[in-house]
Amino acid sequence: MKLYINKTISAGKFYISIYITDFGAEENKKMDKFGVPSINVKPSSVYFNNKYTELIPLNGLNHSFLFNTELAANGFAATMRRRIEEAVAILKSREDKFSEIKKYEI
Repeated sequence: MKLYINKTISAGKFYISIYITDFGAEENKKMDKFGVPSINVKPSSVYFNNKYTELIPLNGLNHSFLFNTELAANGFAATMRRRIEEAVAILKSREDKFSEIKKYEI
């Protein structure tokens, strides 16, 4: 998978756009099996699935965030990268120790 963090300045405001592309087969398989990790975007919130929320599914993360200062924008970008990397590492480390077929003679 590829994480993109695009930083721009416009009219004295600092914008951070975050999106993820190119999920790999392993990542998609694990998300199908274990569910899609949610990423916390606090202190911001976004409009997603017809409501404002602070949690966005990893595969739905394609948003822009507005900040008044460069320091706040850079801090948010670094925090989001860390949160996403941690969520992906946890997802990749998960193993299915539950699924099996057992045959019983009765």
